[in-house]
Amino acid sequence: MNQPYYIFEIFEDAFIFEFESISLEKTITKAILFQKTNLPEYYNLTLADLQADGSNNIFSKSNNGALEKILSTVIQTILVFLDCYPFAKVVFTGSAPSRT
Repeated sequence: MNQPYYIFEIFEDAFIFEFESISLEKTITKAILFQKTNLPEYYNLTLADLQADGSNNIFSKSNNGALEKILSTVIQTILVFLDCYPFAKVVFTGSAPSRT
């Protein structure tokens, strides 16, 4: 993939990734989480804004103008995750129909 993406940090054995989405108006810290599901080898991917209190907000509308770069970053983290866990299957849906 040749699209630009944000540099990210890897935490907790590649189950959590964090990066900053930067625009002229603001910087938003994003988190990408890979969480085990009830199905063997299946992991749910969650993209969220990291709040000041450490919680994740999956419903925020950042409107940072960086959708393509954010999605490219998500793809890069999936590649890293699958490199660490080659038998894993990653699933995800949007928090709203328009995001799916």
